[in-house]
Amino acid sequence: MSTTIFDDPLVAAAVRKWLNERSGAFPFPLVSAETASIGRSNVTLFLTDAMGSRLVLRHPPLSSGLATAHDVLREARILKALAETSVLVPTIRAECDDPDVAPVPFYLMDFVDGVVLDSPLDTHALTLTDRQALTREVPRTLARIHNLDPSKIGLDGLGRSRDYAKRQLFRWTSQWQWPEDDATSWRFKMCHDQLEDREIADTATSRIVHGDYRIGNLIVLNGRVQSVLDWELAALGDPIADLAYLLNNWVEPTDEDRGPLVSATLAGGFGSRRQVLEAYEDAIGYTVDRSALSFYRALSYWRTASIRSGVFRRMFQSSDPLDRARADEFHRTVPLLIDEALKILNRKQEEIDS
Repeated sequence: MSTTIFDDPLVAAAVRKWLNERSGAFPFPLVSAETASIGRSNVTLFLTDAMGSRLVLRHPPLSSGLATAHDVLREARILKALAETSVLVPTIRAECDDPDVAPVPFYLMDFVDGVVLDSPLDTHALTLTDRQALTREVPRTLARIHNLDPSKIGLDGLGRSRDYAKRQLFRWTSQWQWPEDDATSWRFKMCHDQLEDREIADTATSRIVHGDYRIGNLIVLNGRVQSVLDWELAALGDPIADLAYLLNNWVEPTDEDRGPLVSATLAGGFGSRRQVLEAYEDAIGYTVDRSALSFYRALSYWRTASIRSGVFRRMFQSSDPLDRARADEFHRTVPLLIDEALKILNRKQEEIDS
């Protein structure tokens, strides 16, 4: 079964022709297409031309789950709007939604030098100075996103701007894919009900919410953020939701072994979650409401459980043995994510304020 548009020889030929016809925009002809990532997100391919120049092509999974999470042309539109701001993103070169070229839409963007820190193994070349610098730079970059006025850069049409928590609860309840008679589904529903009972109004002016902002979705070099990637879940809403997600994914070496989330920060040498929060507050210019942050951290764990339930189902039903083997890890982490959400919801107020 094909996993990228270059796996089918006829489609690959049509895409190459389409790319070569646009040689005025970039130095082609294309000589290779290397898969960078396939799976939970959109498919990312590194393209290399005859002169050794590299570009990046993104397209949705050929067999996808949540359609709105794989709208690559929407993602390209967001990147083009952000290119005129202080937020560093790759430059978009071309977009295609012609079904005569490929069965799915795709876009082409510049290759950005640096590394993506998706796991602790990716940090081997980072110095302690780099790690400490990223503890400051990652939240500062998030603050730059949240300081943007969507209406001034043409992104006020990303969706509804109010009731972000309510919209998240509705959306991810509908995306839950787990056997109804399983205890995990019961706990998922219980967690939803507690979140709904404590549902808060938007705590800040509606801003662009990245939706998947973590260190593994950044290109970094020498302790600096070079580019912010993976905007497919971006929406308008409460920026504290992004901060909460970042903190959940800023996993510390002192956290419990084999927790539900893996991050490059587990390698050690990075600052603490508290330092990340303080760097964000310093950059954004106000103190974040701790109760709201606690609520959104619980919502974030619960939401991630819903997302992973769908990933597990797709992998478990896949004909690829590697996918089925990876499904076990998602099966393990879904209930742990719900547990983390419930732990936060059951904290006492003094623990939240500390």
